[in-house]
Amino acid sequence: MSDSGCGSADCSVIVVTLIVGATVFVLYYISSLLRSSKEEENAKNSEVVVEQKEKVSTHNSAPKASKKNKQEKWGRDSKQRFAHPWLLTSLKGHTGKVLDMDFSSNGKFLATCAEVPPSDGNFGVYALDCEMCFTTRGLELTKVTVVAADGRLVYDCLVRPENFIIDYNTRFSGITARDLSKRATKTLKDVQNDLMGFINADTILIGHGLENDLRALQIIHGTVIDTSVVFPHYWGLPYRRSLKSLVGCLLKRDIQQDSSGHDSFEDARACIELMLWRIRKDFRSYTNPRLNPVFSSLLYCESSASDHVVTDSFPDRAILIWSTKDWHQNDHKSLRINVEFDHASFVKWSPDSKAFIVQKVRENAVEVYKVNKRPDGWIGSVSKALTFPKHEGWDAVVGLGIACNGKFIMSCSDKTDLVLWDLKGQQLAKVDTYLMNNYCARISPCGRFVAASGFTPDVKVWEVCFAKSGEFHQVSRAFELSGHSSGVYDFSFNADSSCIATVSKDGTWKAYNTKIYPITNPHLLEMWRKMSPYMKVKCLFCPTVEFQKGEDPHLLITGKYNHKSAGPSHVAISPNGEVVVVADGGSLSFYSVLTGECDNTIRDIYSGDIVCVQFDSLGKFVLAAGDKHVHVFHNVTGYRATIASIQAKFKQATMSSAQKERMGQQIQEARDFLKSLKEQSS
Repeated sequence: MSDSGCGSADCSVIVVTLIVGATVFVLYYISSLLRSSKEEENAKNSEVVVEQKEKVSTHNSAPKASKKNKQEKWGRDSKQRFAHPWLLTSLKGHTGKVLDMDFSSNGKFLATCAEVPPSDGNFGVYALDCEMCFTTRGLELTKVTVVAADGRLVYDCLVRPENFIIDYNTRFSGITARDLSKRATKTLKDVQNDLMGFINADTILIGHGLENDLRALQIIHGTVIDTSVVFPHYWGLPYRRSLKSLVGCLLKRDIQQDSSGHDSFEDARACIELMLWRIRKDFRSYTNPRLNPVFSSLLYCESSASDHVVTDSFPDRAILIWSTKDWHQNDHKSLRINVEFDHASFVKWSPDSKAFIVQKVRENAVEVYKVNKRPDGWIGSVSKALTFPKHEGWDAVVGLGIACNGKFIMSCSDKTDLVLWDLKGQQLAKVDTYLMNNYCARISPCGRFVAASGFTPDVKVWEVCFAKSGEFHQVSRAFELSGHSSGVYDFSFNADSSCIATVSKDGTWKAYNTKIYPITNPHLLEMWRKMSPYMKVKCLFCPTVEFQKGEDPHLLITGKYNHKSAGPSHVAISPNGEVVVVADGGSLSFYSVLTGECDNTIRDIYSGDIVCVQFDSLGKFVLAAGDKHVHVFHNVTGYRATIASIQAKFKQATMSSAQKERMGQQIQEARDFLKSLKEQSS
């Protein structure tokens, strides 16, 4: 029995062993099948990823390009930047078309103002992205980037935290201690002031996790679109899909690939792209999409972007003050000042550079702002000081200025009114220009004349007379500049008021010699009136040597320009009176006053018309304003004119060796500069 028992026990062990072995074999077989199917699926996915990356690489020629290259183009012609060998830099910061600009008397600052808010009620759509660091008070703002609906960079600024920084968060933000120490000049308050210049309660802000950005900015804003809510997570809240995941899944491309940190411009632009993708997808879901104001605004931006036009001509009620020291650098230091409930059409500096005035469009009045400077020379704060009485019955203002002696302010309507004010806002005089319609009005740099041009073919000039005690005396007719056959669009004085350049609808520009000096003493004025019939003098001016012979302001030279634009042309003359620049449409033409010939024409600077052109105080640069930024060009024609004029002086007069040496140095410096730009000296 013991043998039979052992045999049955052996059989049971064998059966159990076979069952376990079969089970292990089955499990192994199943696991191998699952593993092989998973490997095949992974292979297919990798092939798809490779194909997608190849598509992305063909679409983006440089997948890991620098931030500057990323901003070059966003699949739209509107992103293409203007380039020219004479172009030094561009001042970008406004969100509306720049209307006016003016240099301070010391040449250290440039003030610009931009256009009227839209009449269609569309207050803009922007994408916002912020970067933060850890301080002793928690998360604080270190960078803010705002992108327009067409993908164009509107605002990008590093912010200096108020508290001690514990962690720069570089692995996510890409911002280092060096960036903040060298480039962060603005505080949170400055950034808030900047953003409020073009963002109001009705502006739509788009972002990913936008509540974090607004919390860092310490701003409450109700009109927002958060892509983390528009594209929810599969499992619902509190889970959220990352921006990188959304872009990869929906837009089929990769972002945030740089190991040095995120690019806030790239992230903000990705949010705009996601919303435009959603609009295209959901467009047919709305029976009348324009009944929804938010959808209507986004739809407007999408349709405009597809038509290759820049769409964000949104409210810009800001004055931007630029530092002129850093024009040769990539970053331009600026300060934004918001005009309360209005915007400015003109901005002009006071003679001491401690204040500036603006013409408010809606209120139709002149407003004075006081400027406080910091010990380092930069502007610390700007505050409103005074508002002048409203211009009653004026539809528009075509001229504004402050005399260099600080005695009066001039404003001119588009009708026939020209008004002089004292610095306290009291009206001194009102002049009827008799031009049918005024096109332009300016104060001469010497502060003694006011001039106006308009529908008639003459430029009329008046002398503003003051008594010895400083009290206002009168405005008297001085002289007229005639010769055009049609209305004069614009005119410009050189630095010492000895030359005036004009541009007319008849397709010509002219330069006049106005080197005459007025008699401001009433007794001498009366004596001169009595003597003038015997001296054959035709106007009331104390003469130079030439004028004692009985000469009036006379024409120096006339040139022709190609007037194609339906709008007005603009003109500027260099401080030394040797170069005239005419702006017609979106093009600039440079002329030599010595020869009258066109030296060069820079075409298609802007898609629209140039609205303002001006030389800097030294005549080295020419500034053109149009669209939403200011282009700064080298005055190459001026360097050529300098060489020609100095060479002419060598032939005309005998000079000392020191004078000849100095003039030789000037010629060599001009030639070296032209050579650096690969331009000929003649």
